[in-house]
Amino acid sequence: MVTDVQPNRRASPAARGSRMFSLERAVADRSRAFRAARRHSMLVRVLRVSLPLLSLLVFASYGLFVQRAYEVGIGDGKLTIGPVDLSGDTVTASNPRFEGFNKNGDRFVVMAKSAEHDLKRSGPIGLKLIEGVLYEQNNTVTRVTAPRGRFDTRTEVLELEERIEVTSNTGLSALLTRATVSMREDRIVSSEPVTVAMPSGIVRGNQLLMLPKQRQAVLSARVSARFEPEQPVREGSAAGGLGAGNAVIEVSAETLKVDDAKRLAVFDGGVRATQDRATLTAALLEIGYDGAPPGGIPAASAPPLSGRINRIVARHGVVITQDDSRATCDTAEFDPTADTALLTGSVVVTQGANVLKGGALALDRKSGISELTASAIGHEPKGRITARLQRGQDKPVPREPASRGGGEPALPAADPNAPIDIEADRLDVNDRAKTAVFRGDVIVRQGRYTLRTAELLAGYSGESGLASGLQDQPGKSRQAMQLKTVRTRSSVHISSEEGQTARGDSADFDVTANIVTLIGDVVLTQGGHTVTGPRAIMNLNTGEAQVVPGGVAAAGAEAALRSSEARPAGPSGRPSLLIYPNQLRDKDKAKPKGGENERMPSGAPATRTSGWAAETTPAAADRD
Repeated sequence: MVTDVQPNRRASPAARGSRMFSLERAVADRSRAFRAARRHSMLVRVLRVSLPLLSLLVFASYGLFVQRAYEVGIGDGKLTIGPVDLSGDTVTASNPRFEGFNKNGDRFVVMAKSAEHDLKRSGPIGLKLIEGVLYEQNNTVTRVTAPRGRFDTRTEVLELEERIEVTSNTGLSALLTRATVSMREDRIVSSEPVTVAMPSGIVRGNQLLMLPKQRQAVLSARVSARFEPEQPVREGSAAGGLGAGNAVIEVSAETLKVDDAKRLAVFDGGVRATQDRATLTAALLEIGYDGAPPGGIPAASAPPLSGRINRIVARHGVVITQDDSRATCDTAEFDPTADTALLTGSVVVTQGANVLKGGALALDRKSGISELTASAIGHEPKGRITARLQRGQDKPVPREPASRGGGEPALPAADPNAPIDIEADRLDVNDRAKTAVFRGDVIVRQGRYTLRTAELLAGYSGESGLASGLQDQPGKSRQAMQLKTVRTRSSVHISSEEGQTARGDSADFDVTANIVTLIGDVVLTQGGHTVTGPRAIMNLNTGEAQVVPGGVAAAGAEAALRSSEARPAGPSGRPSLLIYPNQLRDKDKAKPKGGENERMPSGAPATRTSGWAAETTPAAADRD
């Protein structure tokens, strides 16, 4: 309550006016305060009623909003989201779908069953049951699926986890446990174990870089592959050997680059490939395969991995082994379709103790024919091919022949177990016919003897080891090559370290008996002495050489030579001439020494020349 103040009657008029003004102001302030209090009370009463109604209105509107799908533009793409649910700070959207274009102009779509995002955090959106599809302008379609992952709409990068499957209508696919997919860069990267399937096989690695548009994939950190050629084994083709038949090919290396556009898989670093019993090691291995055309779709009836290997090329330090055979070269090319192989650059082939060396080796495994040359076909000839053929170690080493009367040694005996070294321009081998033909200034050396001719034909048993895996029965034990016969069909010259020489139009060498038969215009020389005739038989075991008339059968001559006491007799009383080179008989010491040549006419006994221990052996009828 406000008490009225009585004015002081003794106060001056001015004082009385000032007190009146203060009173009026106080009354006005009190009035304003009462009015404000009344307004506040009214606002409180209104808010108490309106706030609940407003809340109901807001949440009713939100409920209506989250039950509807909406679209929004983000960068160069479009985001479509289904019904949304809010739980705490987490927003969950159903069936999100993001469409856009990468830098190459290819359209892509990322879809999921649901998407989650934490409102308190900024960053990628969590996705479940993800599917991404890339539609390229060359009609290639790449599809990626995963149980869960995260998608960043700003960078258009999709992080995937668990079982990730990547498939393409080109036949290239991959299975991963973790991957990063860049839609803008058209790139898939993984540092976890990965399995890649392509038309010709399956590859496993520990790291992956995949470029779907270029149809390329790079696997690293040690990879392994398994290829299954489709072509059936043809009748008469190789039962084994790298690139032969339809046996599985397994390869391991440090890295692998698959270029599906070129149908090429390149293994690099510590390459090791096996097929059947054959093993190949090299620094680099290229495998070409067939498949759908670029941008094409394989036929619906085509089985998985239906590609066919059509080419295998190994480079740098190539080593090929199979059973007891081993080949080394700079480059090896295999054609599984034609069943052929070509080895070039410092070619060395070994089989047991047998060794062949040349510049290029061409193999036709279907026919069993091989060709070893000094240089690759189409290149200038360079160097020579060489061969070392080891004979069986089953023959006793012959003793030096005893001197005959004069105390001088006879023709030096050869060691039947000594290896045979051959040098030529070219070697042709037919592993089915068991023949090997050396051509071009052929030089043969064994022990103390050297043979020279233009062409040499050798017959052998077992397998040459060049076209490995050509046996008719898979798993059949292989027999190493053993020389049986050697013959020439052109002029031949034989010489010994002691200076004896023999020439003829042709020669047959019985490797088993260690006997050489010279045929046609035979000339034997020692020092200044010469004996000629139509045929000569040289026994390298005993050191004896016999010149016989052309009518004497070789078999009869060989039988006679097996005994140093027996003297072969020519048919119908024709004589033959037995010569002990480098030896003078006591009964010949008194003969004049003129060194003249002497020829034995057919059908007549030969005369003896000084410097040779020559005698005529009459027929049995003449001795009687």
